[in-house]
Amino acid sequence: MDRQLALLDAGLRDAAVGEYVATPPWFVFSLLDTAGLSPWGRRILDAGAGLGEIGCAVASWAKLENHKRRHALLTGLELYPDRAAALPGEVYCETIQADLFDWTPTSPRFWPLILTNPPFSLWKQWLDALRPQLSSGGSLFCVLPWEYCSRAEAWWRAHPARRIYRTARRPWKVETREVCWVEFRCAWTGQTSLRWMDR
Repeated sequence: MDRQLALLDAGLRDAAVGEYVATPPWFVFSLLDTAGLSPWGRRILDAGAGLGEIGCAVASWAKLENHKRRHALLTGLELYPDRAAALPGEVYCETIQADLFDWTPTSPRFWPLILTNPPFSLWKQWLDALRPQLSSGGSLFCVLPWEYCSRAEAWWRAHPARRIYRTARRPWKVETREVCWVEFRCAWTGQTSLRWMDR
C-alpha cells in the first residue's frame, strides 16, 4: 500500500525539492472560514512555508474579513534558502531560513496558531516537532491525506487530534488522493471530531 501511495505522489511530491507542493488558496480559505479562525493580530507560524502560499492566503483572508485593519503577524519557516528569500516581505513580518528539526528544539517561542503542509513522508516527525511549539490554547492545522487518519492507530491514540476538516474536492488536479486539514490543540486529550469544510 505504501509503495502504491508513493507512486501516486511520485510526480507531485519529489524528494529532490523537499516534497514541495503549493497549497491552493481556496483550501486555506475554506479552513479559515469553517474553523472560524480570526488570524488578524495573532502570531502565526507558517512551517515549511515554501513560496508563501499559505501565508499569502491567510493575509488575503485577514484583509477581506478584518474590519479592524489589523494584519496577521506571520513568520515563515523554510529550509531552502531560495524559497525563504522569495517569501513576500509585505506578508511575512519575519522569515527564518532553517531546518525545522534543528530549529524547534532551540526556539524559545510558542505560537497560538501554526499552519503547515508538511512533507508527507515525514508527517509524524513533522507533527512531533511542531506540537510542543504551541502556546496554551493554541492550535496546529496540518494538511494530510485522508487515508493517513485511518492508519498509524497507536500514534493517533497517543496524539489525538481535536478535529479533522474534510472536503470532497481535491486540492490538486494531479493528486489522486483526498486531503484534509487536521487540527491539534495544545494539551488536547478528548475525542476527535469530523467536520465538513465550507466552500
